[in-house]
Amino acid sequence: MKLLAQIFVAVVIASANAKAEELASYSGYYVSVFEYSTFVPDGTKERWWLTGKLNCPGIRNDSSDIMAPGPTLYIVIRASVSEKGRYGHLGLYSREVKVSETVSCREIRKDETPNFDF
Repeated sequence: MKLLAQIFVAVVIASANAKAEELASYSGYYVSVFEYSTFVPDGTKERWWLTGKLNCPGIRNDSSDIMAPGPTLYIVIRASVSEKGRYGHLGLYSREVKVSETVSCREIRKDETPNFDF
């Protein structure tokens, strides 16, 4: 009976983790600079720690200065998002977004002014 209870608890925990790891589409602004990987989803003021690989052909940071930010991008991704918590550098991010697929990626236009609040 004790083994059955342990299996039940393990299944419940695995189910909760699976729900938190479901893939969905997200869009918003992204910038990467030394120790920061900031994604601000459309319609929010939250900052999420972005992990995984963005595939943005033709977009790159030519600076050799690791403190120089890369280009600010508008991205559409398929990703899983963590539960709320403390993520990334110094725990400054409310969630972690793990990129599975880059749907689209472009540098921002001059009339776009995302606020990253570094």
